Amino acid sequence: MSEALGLLICTVGSLLAGVSFAWFFYWLERYRWQETYLLGCVFGWGLVAGVFANLFLGLLVPWNMAFHLESQALAVPRRFLLVAPAVEEGLKALAILAVMLMFRKQFGYLSEAMIYGGVIAAGFAAIQNVFYLYLAGWQPAGYGGMASVFVNRVVAGGFMTTLCGAAIGAALAWAQSRPKLWQRWHTAITLWSGVYGVRVLRNGAVLLLSERMGYSPVSVAGWVDGLAWLVAVMVVIAILRREYGSFVRYLEEQVREGRIRPDQAALLRRRFLPARLRIFLPINYDATCRAVVLCSELALRQAALSSDPDTSGIQQRVQQEFARLVSQLSQAS
Repeated sequence: MSEALGLLICTVGSLLAGVSFAWFFYWLERYRWQETYLLGCVFGWGLVAGVFANLFLGLLVPWNMAFHLESQALAVPRRFLLVAPAVEEGLKALAILAVMLMFRKQFGYLSEAMIYGGVIAAGFAAIQNVFYLYLAGWQPAGYGGMASVFVNRVVAGGFMTTLCGAAIGAALAWAQSRPKLWQRWHTAITLWSGVYGVRVLRNGAVLLLSERMGYSPVSVAGWVDGLAWLVAVMVVIAILRREYGSFVRYLEEQVREGRIRPDQAALLRRRFLPARLRIFLPINYDATCRAVVLCSELALRQAALSSDPDTSGIQQRVQQEFARLVSQLSQAS
């Protein structure tokens, strides 16, 4: 009974964490998603890819290590350093490529390709983390061991896996834009090699620090993967700055055309960052926040109209809702 309970807790905890990281990528570039259910489908495909990665890794390393290789890294250092990143990032790339072949239009946008890659990687990591939580955490040390693995692997290491997936998605989108076939292959392989190199450097750092400091590889990996959180923060800042620039330009255009008043535009500018952060967990989501989100969406869609005329109907509906909400805004003090 306790083993079944432990497996259930590990599964639920890992899936909730995976969904949280997937939601992060959805939140970053949420305006291009027309159907939210696609997020769940892509995440589910990542879960399937994660299962195959573990099974395939079991052919290359001892079976009892395949499902929690990082915790056994010092026993098979070369395979952990070179083989594991190749298997994980290779199968992750194939999973993302399969989605790209089904949704070529979406992969025409670099940012949306990053979403697909990041969400697939979140599902990929979620299925792996179930095994880590259970085999490297629950079985040897119960709740305490599971909590330690959850913090070091699932939380601290979450962005390492998902950002690598996002980078692969962006690489495939960039490769798709190249005019010649050989250029596409060259771009995709070169950029994937860069992602693989990052994982090799990361695993090398884990091995070196584990040997020197005497801590378990999973704990050391959590410290190393903390750097990925800094990268994630930088990505958020860059995307929000770009989005805010488009947001302000669109507001200025609306003021010049007399569709909104200057005081209303000033109010929306002040509320941009709080509203953008609040939609990650839409609690206390008032009309002003909704107006800010719609304005950002209109700014993005206006820029995309020349290359994606199908968005014009959606844009008209969004404009109507935005105009209705702006008319309800109180005059800024």
